[in-house]
Amino acid sequence: MGRAIGRAECGAGRQSRIACPATCEHNPFTAANHTALLEAEDRLNMRTFASLAAEIGEAAADRILAACRQAGDETDSEGALLRALFVVRDQEGLSFAER
Repeated sequence: MGRAIGRAECGAGRQSRIACPATCEHNPFTAANHTALLEAEDRLNMRTFASLAAEIGEAAADRILAACRQAGDETDSEGALLRALFVVRDQEGLSFAER
């Protein structure tokens, strides 16, 4: 292209119309932006869990957290949360994510 592009333009065309270099300041998946991506992911996880806790109640949310802590393995911890978000269904057959 030969010109500087903005964050929105980059996001709309990333890796399709625009071949982003590894140094692209707008691409959250580059090594340089990895820390910022993890911080954003942590904030999203905290807000999602807070919404889940508001819906299912603090006691049920505490049980999920306890299961995550007991698992010890980060993969198992994430698995417990993912099950709560995407697998466990309500009386209408919907998961938290679907609701």
